[in-house]
Order: sequence, then structure tokens, then C-alpha cells
Amino acid sequence: MVYLGQAPWPPPQLDELLASHQENPDVAARRPPPALAPTPESKNDVGTSREAALDRLEPAPSVLEPERSIELPQLSESDAILRDFAAPLDSHPLAKRVLNQPDLIQTFVTAALEVAEGRSPQQRFEYLAPKGQFKVRGDLLYLRIDPASYARYTPLVDALSALDASALVRVYTRLEPLFDQAYAELGYPGEDFDDTFRAALDVLLAVPELDRAPALIPRAKTYAYEDPELEALAPAQRQLLRMGPANVERTKRKLRELKALLEARNGAPEAGTGSGF
Repeated sequence: MVYLGQAPWPPPQLDELLASHQENPDVAARRPPPALAPTPESKNDVGTSREAALDRLEPAPSVLEPERSIELPQLSESDAILRDFAAPLDSHPLAKRVLNQPDLIQTFVTAALEVAEGRSPQQRFEYLAPKGQFKVRGDLLYLRIDPASYARYTPLVDALSALDASALVRVYTRLEPLFDQAYAELGYPGEDFDDTFRAALDVLLAVPELDRAPALIPRAKTYAYEDPELEALAPAQRQLLRMGPANVERTKRKLRELKALLEARNGAPEAGTGSGF
């Protein structure tokens, strides 16, 4: 797994891929030298927490190097370039499985829009559905989700946690016109997909972090949260909540990291949820 702060930035593989898609060969002459890996003496200065690494990120302009342009493919042919750029960012098997799917940018944009509106994109990611059955435990006084059910989502959260968020934002920035095009094809021509992306993050970041499994009440063929505030959450938020307290905390940690990087890149104040629910 590759965690933010454990590897030099930019990753050598990503710089090589970006260079292979250069639109103007003369731009290569202005490329800065690759970042050096920390020496043994400096490793203690690097730190291990994502929060410390995030604080040490360079300002967005130097990270993203906007003067380096690349030639983008048609949206219908964009899977290959996204796979090339994203493959080095997360070595987890589930991440590789995601990248093997078709229409990557279109699917991501559609899912982000659904989450921003409070809807769950679960149907688009059935191939990532956790193994095993959903189980509950306890009695009528305190019926709750079985911890074994929470553990089914841990591999998915492991894959997300392994993601190099800084590199992901860099790739997203390089390919952003393709994301905007996919957003326009959903009926939002001329609008900025980035606003919807950050709104989706806000919707998920609003999910409460609980110190214990919430109580459930049985329904005809399913269960509902006993707490009306939890039951009133949007479907996308309830989907995250059912992953369990520990997985919610880990997921939100990575989402906060992504949001901070997007805000720093844009130089904009924190966005509202804009969720529409």
C-alpha cells in the first residue's frame, strides 16, 4: 500500500506517463528535476500521519505545474489514459478491479452527481459488493449490526486508504476537461463538475461518526435506525454509515484529505454541500 507521505512526489511512473502524453515537446525542457527520495537521516522528518503530510504539501501551482499541457483523447476513448495515470496510485487489488471497468470517467461523474444529490450509487458498483450476508445481533432492547457485517467493507476501505490523494488530484486536474465533458453530457453543459465533486464529498463528510453501533428496529423485510436523525440521513449517507464506525472514520479521513487538496488547488473557500436534499 502507498500512503501519502511515504513516497517521493511526484511518483516517477506518473511523471513518465505525463511526459508521454506531452502536447508540446518544447515544454519538456522546462520540467523540474524529479523529487528525491528522503535520505536515511531525513526519514524522521517526513512523519507518518496523513495530516502531517498534508500540511507539508507544496502550494497547488507548484504541485500541478499548469504550464505542462497534455493532449487529451476523446471522452469515449479516455479509459486508457486514465488507467495509465491512475494505476501507479493504488496497488490494492480492488483499485485495479475498478480500473478494469469501462467508461471510467463517465461512471465517476455520474456517481458523484448521485452522491451530491443524496442518492446512493450502489447499483453502479455491484461488482464491489461485499461478500457474505448482512447480519444483526442482540435483542429487542439493543438490536444492532453484527461487527462481522462491518468487516465485509474493510477491504474496500483499505483500497481507499491506500490511495495517494495528492497524486489523484493531480491526475484529476490533468484530465478535468474530460470530467467536465462527461458532466455536460448528463445535462449540465458549461457547468463545472468540480463543484459537484466537492459537494459529493461534503455530503459524505456530513455522516456522523459514532462511538458504538447504532440501534436498529426491524421492519417488514429490512431494518431501520432507531435514532430518527440517522434514519433521516440521505441514502448515500446511510450507505456509508452501515459500513461501521471504524470504517466511517477511515473513509472520512481520506475524503477530508481529498477535499483539502481540491480546495488548495482552487484557492477557494470551503464549499457548501449543495446536495439538494
